[in-house]
Amino acid sequence: MYYFCKKLNDCSLGIILIIFSCASCTFATEHRISAMVIFEKESKLTQEFLDNPNYSFVETYVYFKDTLSESTIFGIDQEFFEGLDNPIHFKGADWMGLVGLQRSGRIWIAAGHPAGFDGTPSKERNWKFAQLPQALKPNTWYRLHSVVDYNNRKFVNFTIEGPGIHETLDLSAYILDYPNYLPFDKRALTYLTWTMDGRSIGGQPKKDSAVYFDDLRYGFCKEISSDAPEPHYPEITLYKDDFENISKEFAKQPIEMSDWVNGRLSLAKYQRRKWYLERDVARVRIIQADFARSGIHVVESDATLKNWNYKKWLNHVTR
Repeated sequence: MYYFCKKLNDCSLGIILIIFSCASCTFATEHRISAMVIFEKESKLTQEFLDNPNYSFVETYVYFKDTLSESTIFGIDQEFFEGLDNPIHFKGADWMGLVGLQRSGRIWIAAGHPAGFDGTPSKERNWKFAQLPQALKPNTWYRLHSVVDYNNRKFVNFTIEGPGIHETLDLSAYILDYPNYLPFDKRALTYLTWTMDGRSIGGQPKKDSAVYFDDLRYGFCKEISSDAPEPHYPEITLYKDDFENISKEFAKQPIEMSDWVNGRLSLAKYQRRKWYLERDVARVRIIQADFARSGIHVVESDATLKNWNYKKWLNHVTR
């Protein structure tokens, strides 16, 4: 994920399961990701994992209304920061396991480049695609679940479950992307939910671009059960959030320009398990909703960032 207001660069579209093709395209403002991010660090269990990274998972439930634009992409992400002090592979490396989808059932996987394994951050997104057997239904909660392997720096699988659908995609053929050099001083894990307005790929941009998340959890997976008929990943949940007891406004990230100039970002400035905006222009907030999966609150993530039509959005949500 691109932190601190960095732009997504050119992307080249790829192939997975079924064939898609597209010329290289430039991601303009409307393609930038609107997301919230939480940092996992410091606990004994987390530190043991950071010392010997292995399988990690993130899970949330997602919901959209019947007015959602076909071009809106939404999903989950989890990342491992190597830090500057005692990195495993490269100082400042960021290993990203981002997966998303559209209401049409098209799956987006941000696969890595071979150059990333040599320590070169990617300049383009290496998108791979899959197609679910059916489109997703509006006004319905779907469970999204993703597993990555930080030891081998690969995706493992992605699961979507809801009324009439329970699909698990094997993503083990794809390596994790190294999208950013992020000079945090220590190792850390981050987990995110995100939306992106991919209007240039089609759809109706004048429609709604808001997606809703609820009941998020993340953690680690134990070793694979080798005697099981199918791969199995027993889970240890580190944290779960139903968004009932947090501020309705997300904090901006506590990084100043001077930190970048100094070339060292202090992880101590971040509170453990506190939600931040992934970038200042992200449109993410807690709202009360009668369709909440649990409790009465959900996260609203709007794919159109605070750009030329920010005032219009602000007027809409405050009236």
